[in-house]
Amino acid sequence: MKRKIISIILAFAVLMSSFFCFASFNALADAEGYCGAGTSSLGSPQKNAKYKYVEATQTLTISGTGKTKDYGDTKLNPRPWDAYKDKITTVVVEEGITEIGTLIFYNFTALTSVTLPSTLETIAGSTTNYGAFRGCTALKSIDLPEGLITIETMAFRGCTSLENIKFPNSLKTLGTSAFQDCTGIKSVTYGTGMTSTGSNAFRDCTNLNTIVFSPTITRIDEYSFYNTRLTSVEIPETVESIGMRAFANCNFLSKATIHNINCKFEGIIGEDPFNGSSQQLRIYGHSGSTAQTYAQEKGYTFVSLDDCPHDVTHTVVVIPPTCTETGRSQEICDNCQAVVSESDMPALNHSYVLTDVQDLTEEDGHIYNIYTCSVESCGDEKIVIEHKVTMEGLYEFKRVGSCKTGGFETKTCTVPGCGNVDRTVIVIGDHQVDNYKTTLEPTCTAAGTGEGVCSECGETVTINIDPIGHTNELVNEVDSTAEDGHIYSVYKCSVCKEETIVPTHVENIEWVEGTYTSTVITEPKCVINGLRRDVCDVCQKTRMVQLPANGEHVWYETTRTEPTCTAVGKIYYACQNCNLTKSENIEALGHSYVLQEANSVPATCTASGYNMYKCSACGITNKETVHANGHTPDMSNYDVILEADCENDGLAKSVCTVCGVGFDITLTSPGHN
Repeated sequence: MKRKIISIILAFAVLMSSFFCFASFNALADAEGYCGAGTSSLGSPQKNAKYKYVEATQTLTISGTGKTKDYGDTKLNPRPWDAYKDKITTVVVEEGITEIGTLIFYNFTALTSVTLPSTLETIAGSTTNYGAFRGCTALKSIDLPEGLITIETMAFRGCTSLENIKFPNSLKTLGTSAFQDCTGIKSVTYGTGMTSTGSNAFRDCTNLNTIVFSPTITRIDEYSFYNTRLTSVEIPETVESIGMRAFANCNFLSKATIHNINCKFEGIIGEDPFNGSSQQLRIYGHSGSTAQTYAQEKGYTFVSLDDCPHDVTHTVVVIPPTCTETGRSQEICDNCQAVVSESDMPALNHSYVLTDVQDLTEEDGHIYNIYTCSVESCGDEKIVIEHKVTMEGLYEFKRVGSCKTGGFETKTCTVPGCGNVDRTVIVIGDHQVDNYKTTLEPTCTAAGTGEGVCSECGETVTINIDPIGHTNELVNEVDSTAEDGHIYSVYKCSVCKEETIVPTHVENIEWVEGTYTSTVITEPKCVINGLRRDVCDVCQKTRMVQLPANGEHVWYETTRTEPTCTAVGKIYYACQNCNLTKSENIEALGHSYVLQEANSVPATCTASGYNMYKCSACGITNKETVHANGHTPDMSNYDVILEADCENDGLAKSVCTVCGVGFDITLTSPGHN
């Protein structure tokens, strides 16, 4: 019995595949069929586009007009050429095709040649269903035609042999991760139709070393060139902002030239544009620019592009602000007159003062307060109305409500500039409809309507009749556990015959590689685990995966700042595994003073002098006061004026042995004996 059930399911899968593809082919022979964008409930291909596979040349040709069908990576929406995908070496898309659908050439591992038409406008992609050329690992080059407008998400992700990418001038949009993981790409040239580089566009393109920006690029998006092999990058003046981690983890990047003096560097703490790049990175920019500020804040070496250091500047108002419009100012170098930076000046805003009051309560029920802006050369006026009385004939009456909801009456003042509303709640009651006539029958998905008369108020009432809902019956199950980890249940409504396909994620089995999209939430560090979120591309089921820590930190010295006499020095370290940084202080040296005798003044008997010292390291001077020496009496030669006795000091006259000046000295009392 079990074997019979399996045979029935396999037969059904073959029948469904034939129905979807509208094609008949043999895995060892030529094949052809339709592959246009489908609109039927079962997603069958339309005849606006068709395909042909020639076994002898291993060539798949797409012809017709408009858009091709979007395919899936499951048994329920297979590509009709899947039996040949590992053999196809050449793809030709003929003139007339405007959009290549999702997954159409996904995982063509033998594909080496692609021809695209001038009519092509879109190469499709999706965060859940992958891109048109994703995983074409043998494709080395592709000519993107002039006329192409959009390359969607993940369109070429994982095309590891692509070497050089040149975008046409017609291209306007580059989707997220369009060329992520294309590890063979060496150079990228942007066209003039693009204004931004594309989020994650060339992330993890580990051989990318050359970028040519067009003059229309105004923004470098987040993670655009994360983990690439750039050694230098020239960012033109047109670029106004650089997104979070745009050039992060570029371990070979040693020079970044940023010409815009007001360029914005985005990112939260530790997520700035160049975070994790080489510690030897040198930022080149104009003196006084945001590039200089950024370099100094992040510890990078800054090199000025200017001959003048712009160390003395003055502000010039280029566009004066008004009450309602912002202005513009420039910082001008006093020495070379160059524009160092520009900034917006906020609007002044009106400064209103009350200048007149008109009481028209009796005429229209309002008081009019007139305010005039006091800012010179403005004089703007505004009138503030105070509603006092709702006057007859100067309001709009409305009654809202029903038996079921109750309601209210409103009187809305119609005097210009007022709009005051007087509201009065009214109580009505609930409608009572005993019988109603169906005016629109409900369906499985759409509500119907009925009409009846309220026995309380006599109002004709329209009521809604709820949809009856699908009566679904399980008609088949397809086990795709080995391919994508799901069981697909096919339900059919017994009323409207609409079919519904519901995927169920099989629990307790390993997720199938290539059927889910991973996003690193937190990168692993040396001693801290990371975290990754996986989202199933089929049913959007989510799981969290822990990324193990790398190990202990291994520190090495990157730079140091030597201490001075008064300032501490710094030693900067980085971990060679995770690029985490730290620093430690070197104590200040302290002054080493040497006496400067030539600049010193000796003290005298009555006047103070000073000693002058100079630090032998930094040259700073220190002046130290030397107090007056006082007279030195000649104790062998003095004249007694008053003899001392047992209780009283005496007084004598002496001459200083140093300066020769006569002065009084005290003869100390000997005390009682």
